[in-house]
Amino acid sequence: RVRAVEKSSASPTRILSKVEEGQARDDPRMALELRTPFCRELGIEHPVLSVGFAAGARAELVAAVSNAGAFGVLGASGIAPDFLAADIRRTRALTDRAFGINLIIAEVSGADVEEDRAFLREQIRVATAEGVAAIVLFWGDASLYVDEPHALGQEQRRARAGEGSSR
Repeated sequence: RVRAVEKSSASPTRILSKVEEGQARDDPRMALELRTPFCRELGIEHPVLSVGFAAGARAELVAAVSNAGAFGVLGASGIAPDFLAADIRRTRALTDRAFGINLIIAEVSGADVEEDRAFLREQIRVATAEGVAAIVLFWGDASLYVDEPHALGQEQRRARAGEGSSR
């Protein structure tokens, strides 16, 4: 959904209801803001994800992207689960906004596929336990890895909802 908002530091942002009719589109005092279901699901302001590209996507970059209202993604492929937990905690120390991790699923011929899958599952368990908002799975069959984090995420949401109702 696209909406126009008034650019003004003197007053709170005012949403205009007539944007669909084009009344505000030519007004230079207006900026367009794009809000999507994706934004609402992740609790972000802008439908933009940073690339979780290996060593280039560390805590400082991820936090900066998330702090800017987008979705920072930590590069996590090949990182041992205990180091991954530390990276997630370091990122969390730099932002209170949502962020995720990126894992490459690629299975290399000649490698121990079951060992690789077990390693990836452990990384996913750690990320889920640490409460990342999303796990980006790339370059392979994600269906092998989604059931457990989805179930755990639902349990965590129910627990948070229960905590909120008791206050």
